[in-house]
Amino acid sequence: MKTIFINRSNELNAIQKLLISAEKKVMILLGDGGIGKTRFLQEVRTITGNKEFKKLGINTLIWWDFDEYIQKDRPDTYIKNKFLEAAGLMEKVPDPHNITYVEIAKRINASPKRKLLLFDTLEKLSDPRIKSGLFEIFSELNNSVLVFAGRPVKGNDGKKKAEFDDFVQKAQQIDPALEIVTIREFDRKSALEYVAQKAKQRRVFISSSDKAKLAELSHGVPILLDLATDYLANNIRIQNLIDKVSNFEIRLVEQINKLKTPLDLAVLVLSVINPLDEASFAKLLDIKNAETLFQKLRTLSFVKVLPDGQVILHDKMEDLIIKHIWSNNNYRPSIEFEEQVLRKAFEIFKQRDQELTVERRRLKKKIKAKNILPAESAYLNRELDRVTTIREVVTQKWVRYGMALDVQSSWSEYTRLIRDVRTGKKYEFIQKLVDEINNPVFPNREPYWKNLNPDQYYEYRFINARSKKDTGDLDNAIRELEEMLSEYGGDSGKRNNILNLLASAQTQTGLLEHLSHAIQNHIECLQTVKSNYEKSRDEKYLLDIANIENQIGYTYRLLEDDEANAYDQSIAHYLRGREAALEYKEYLDKKLKLKTHIEKTKREINTTKRILASINNGLGYVRGLQGLYDDAYYQINDAISIWRQTGDSRDIARAKTSEAILKRDEGRFEEAARLLNEALELPHAKDDHLILCRVYHHKGWNEWELAAKAGFETRAGLDFLERAYSSLRDSISALGVDAKYVRELSGIYHNISEMAWKLGQIYKKNGSQKVGKKMMNVAREYNHKALELSKASGNKRYLIDALVGEAQYDLDLRKLDKIDHYFNQVKVFEKQYPQFGLFYGRMYRLRGDALFLKKEYDKAFEMYSKAYPLIYQRKSGEGSYGFMEEQKILEEKMRKLSSELARHYYEYLRSTWATSEQNNKLVSWCDNQIYRLRMA
Repeated sequence: MKTIFINRSNELNAIQKLLISAEKKVMILLGDGGIGKTRFLQEVRTITGNKEFKKLGINTLIWWDFDEYIQKDRPDTYIKNKFLEAAGLMEKVPDPHNITYVEIAKRINASPKRKLLLFDTLEKLSDPRIKSGLFEIFSELNNSVLVFAGRPVKGNDGKKKAEFDDFVQKAQQIDPALEIVTIREFDRKSALEYVAQKAKQRRVFISSSDKAKLAELSHGVPILLDLATDYLANNIRIQNLIDKVSNFEIRLVEQINKLKTPLDLAVLVLSVINPLDEASFAKLLDIKNAETLFQKLRTLSFVKVLPDGQVILHDKMEDLIIKHIWSNNNYRPSIEFEEQVLRKAFEIFKQRDQELTVERRRLKKKIKAKNILPAESAYLNRELDRVTTIREVVTQKWVRYGMALDVQSSWSEYTRLIRDVRTGKKYEFIQKLVDEINNPVFPNREPYWKNLNPDQYYEYRFINARSKKDTGDLDNAIRELEEMLSEYGGDSGKRNNILNLLASAQTQTGLLEHLSHAIQNHIECLQTVKSNYEKSRDEKYLLDIANIENQIGYTYRLLEDDEANAYDQSIAHYLRGREAALEYKEYLDKKLKLKTHIEKTKREINTTKRILASINNGLGYVRGLQGLYDDAYYQINDAISIWRQTGDSRDIARAKTSEAILKRDEGRFEEAARLLNEALELPHAKDDHLILCRVYHHKGWNEWELAAKAGFETRAGLDFLERAYSSLRDSISALGVDAKYVRELSGIYHNISEMAWKLGQIYKKNGSQKVGKKMMNVAREYNHKALELSKASGNKRYLIDALVGEAQYDLDLRKLDKIDHYFNQVKVFEKQYPQFGLFYGRMYRLRGDALFLKKEYDKAFEMYSKAYPLIYQRKSGEGSYGFMEEQKILEEKMRKLSSELARHYYEYLRSTWATSEQNNKLVSWCDNQIYRLRMA
């Protein structure tokens, strides 16, 4: 049906000004539900086809209805596919996983046309990864206009207001002159014109007086005019709608329940069970001529047809029906009708789930086929992503309807589903399934958990807390578990389970105060499990022991900055865990030979192998941090080998990242780059935020080292540096969730800061003053974030590193007044945390540089005498802040002095350093410099 446009000249003029402007512009278009935002965006899209805009080369790049996303691919795939498709780049990028958001923006920028991007609607943009990915692209797009439609935040909804304020803040970073325009109801003239056109379109006669009455009663709200006209087209007498009506909105919606025609019932059902395709629609209503009725449903103004042919109600219409019918006991349908609809909906979506499961197996089998071509593999993986996401939506639906029918009888199937999904580590999907327990299909019903028996209720709370932990909502997870501990602590079995999960959540925060509590809680669990094993000699406890020892080993590893023997403790627990896991595997191997419960035993063997792999990966990483690289690589590669057998690609990515970090620390940057690229190329689940974040972080860090090796100001070095900056920003985009407790985030912020600063310096030197200054401002912002987060989380390493960064930036700008302040802040940590010698060395050197600029040479070289041994001991080779780089900096300063003075200070450094054999290389370097000066 053709869309009716009624001129909204003020709003259109505002957008036209943005289109004509040469700058990147953003507009937020606010209006209540049903006010016509979607229709207005369609009108905007239409005017860009006018001659005057064609001359400007306006290209409507994106028309994005977020209702589409709800049913489709995983978020990152959907964003990338949407932009690539709009820019005509799909064929050039067969696998969207292998392209970054920044690269997509660069490719789109290659077109000189001005880009118009329209997004409908803002309140549905709730997925933080969608928001993060979009803004990553927006920030890089040139010559573009972004228009977002959404509802204004009303009432005291703090969460929605915070989300809206956050969105506005991000949008203002793109366009500080951001415009927020309110779209209002039709005035009388426009409302009359709209009714007239709508009546003509629906082929219904409405007299002038009745048109005026409808315009008045609707208050100019388009969706109410749509609904009234649709009723009249279906032979409802107009007097039924407008005679003596005090509330036109309620009266209109009531008609659905009063008339109870098949079409009305269809609308009523669609408000709570959606989306529906034609086949599901026919099964659900069980009526004749369902095909004809479905087609008629599609023509209604308040029904939205999705790209795949499924239908949903306009969100405002859905709100009206729920508000005035389902929530009103005087008008809501009978309980029998509700149960009948629920039962059929449950059967429909359960069957669809089974069909999609078969389809997933078929696709997986084809992907594993030998000799499959890369292009076909990429296509099949995209299809698998799409089918998997659709299946998750369908699964969520049958869980919802099954719970509504009878939560107690559905509970065992529900918990089995949770276990299966958790095995695949699809944590965000689990959270959606958990949320269903609080989300009744019909309003005014109690949450389903209130109908659970005490044991089921405990299980629900445990699942809920674990899900919050898995999805990063750690504050609420810890709070819930502490409450559960006080309620169920008297039951030893429940206490142990709660303590173990609580310890895991505490470890995940990475906070020093929580890590020590986590170890205590894990050790209490371990003692209980060991006691149970000694009493019963039941081998199943061996797996629990291995699991807990693995977690303790990991927690001690995180304490590396705060406990002198953290690595030794970590290794001891890893080894004890490995021994328990090996004992259990040997027991299972014997059990398998008996050929009883074969499939179950095989699954248990796989679980045990996964724990062994996790232990070996952790053990290898700690060995590497101790400098025992050969042993480290052996352990990590053994873990990779096991995970290949069990098909755990995300864990392989984790292990390859660990190996890459160690290779980088060894100075083997090219090998590290290869490993990180391999980690990115592995298939990832849609909620692999932390893994992808870590891979991109260390990819960027490694590219920074490659840039330093090539020379920052060479063409190759600048290329590496720009890629490093892009990778680190991708690490934040990959995260896309509440990042409060991501341990590496302080480091990511600081590393982005360093790269932005270096890029800013180079851009300014190359003549791009404005761009360079902007990058240096970005650097300061990120370093301040690193400082604040490090203080809040107790991350000493990056607190010190960020303070050194502040000193470096001030020194580069010749702002010397605060250098001593930073120096004193850093020096406080030197005795307690000697492992950060590189940072202390750099801080001594920076203070020396400040004194050198003031020509206080004796004091400057006193600082250098302390700086260089610390730097050499921690990083003797190449790369950023390596000794060779620092050597060059000092040599440049010496060249600014007279030959006699330079020789004097080389001799001073030599005599200071000669007191320790650790400084032999430094002494040798001084000898060579003195020789060179004497020979000159």
